Amino acid sequence: MTQFNPQLTIHDFVEIFVDKAFANMNIVSTKVMRFYDQRYSLKYGLTADYLDCANVLVDPYLELCQKNKANTFRLLSVAEARFIFKCGLTLVERIFANQDPIAGTAKHRQIAVDNAIKLLAA
Repeated sequence: MTQFNPQLTIHDFVEIFVDKAFANMNIVSTKVMRFYDQRYSLKYGLTADYLDCANVLVDPYLELCQKNKANTFRLLSVAEARFIFKCGLTLVERIFANQDPIAGTAKHRQIAVDNAIKLLAA
């Protein structure tokens, strides 16, 4: 996130972020994702830290908010940012992992973009 332009609006940021997330999801087939997801779930269940991988985005995002000059980024607490990025993980990655028919479509992208903007915009 450090490479983002401080003049970027939240809308532009979310569009870029969702597109990058979709591109990353398309690197691995959904069948492979599902296979490992099922193996993990069978072995460990749904652990309390299951979505904590999204936490790595919190500090860089909060720094981006502080540097942003467009005044379209809502200032968040660390806790709120953690929750929002876990929601984002559900909006993007889980749809692919669950092999939802909408995964990767223009409709899925629009749902992810619209909801992320609602959660993050000032």
